[in-house]
Amino acid sequence: MTVTRLLSTIELRPAKGLARIEPVVLAVSARLVVRSFSWRRSLAIFDALPKTRKPTSAVVIPHEGDFRGAGACLARSLARSQYLRRRGAESELVIGAATEQGGPDAPVKLDAHAWLEPIDDSPKHAVLHRIRR
Repeated sequence: MTVTRLLSTIELRPAKGLARIEPVVLAVSARLVVRSFSWRRSLAIFDALPKTRKPTSAVVIPHEGDFRGAGACLARSLARSQYLRRRGAESELVIGAATEQGGPDAPVKLDAHAWLEPIDDSPKHAVLHRIRR
């Protein structure tokens, strides 16, 4: 599935009513799993969950705020990618890093980040891993 085609089938909007339950459950689950296991093991745990084989005509992903219970960016991106995966939509979980020099006497600062492509804007981080889900 091309990025353009995928983006045309995804609509971002806040979830309402009972539809809010799944993002919350995924977010809390992702937070617990990511805090308990390595990111590779966490991904394997979520990959073991069932997914829809046939993409639906249009996937509506709740706003990122509905996944805030996941905490950090890795758990949030994992929960959001699982939400899409359960609906048959493909996404790519990307893990990257950037460095920043604070000053002549300051140590180099390392900033790691995870995001979901093609939904999230790609930050100015060097890509370390791309995981197609």
